[in-house]
Amino acid sequence: MNSNVNYNELYYVRLQSVRSQFVAMPERYGSISTEELCGYINGKFPNGKPITFVQSMGTEKTRRGLIIPSAMGFKLLHKKIIDIFTENRFTGWESYPVKILCKNGDVDGNYHAFIVKGVCGPYDTNRSKVIDYTADNGGFILKEKRYQGMYFEPKSWDGTDIFMMKDTWITIVTSPVKEELERLNVKLNITKLSEHLLLDKVEGQFDKFQSYGEIES
Repeated sequence: MNSNVNYNELYYVRLQSVRSQFVAMPERYGSISTEELCGYINGKFPNGKPITFVQSMGTEKTRRGLIIPSAMGFKLLHKKIIDIFTENRFTGWESYPVKILCKNGDVDGNYHAFIVKGVCGPYDTNRSKVIDYTADNGGFILKEKRYQGMYFEPKSWDGTDIFMMKDTWITIVTSPVKEELERLNVKLNITKLSEHLLLDKVEGQFDKFQSYGEIES
């Protein structure tokens, strides 16, 4: 892959948090190993693809709409998204149709199991900026240094439009994919890779807590 990667045009995407969210798990979920479930998101199905999914949590009111979470990072995408991805010839993914058995007795056949095939290497904090970070944690002010920018070795990216960092569930998309997801009003948190704040601790620093209202200017 070309070593010139514009991290301002790549985006980390993840589902927004919803209380009592609607979740659909593969049929036989209780008998499937964690290792097998983790492989689904990358298209590894040693015992066959799960076709039937069963609502395990939430209600129709907490359904996310176009994306439904499932097992271990595996997600079900509405066919509206699948059609857009197909029409735009976005690369780095596969899908297959599934059916969802809802608690109210409905059978929803409008979703596809979504598989991410694109890949890049893990993020490297040596490429990130170190910034001063401040946050209110329930009445205490946390001040610490944080890494900003989720960068990877450019040559480790296969150049696809939808890809995942190796050995993680971190899903990244290009600008055209991000724009289509926004146009569809998909409920996602979307962050530029160059602006994303990592949770990794910056070596040699100590967390500083202050009483509420004592943030230094």
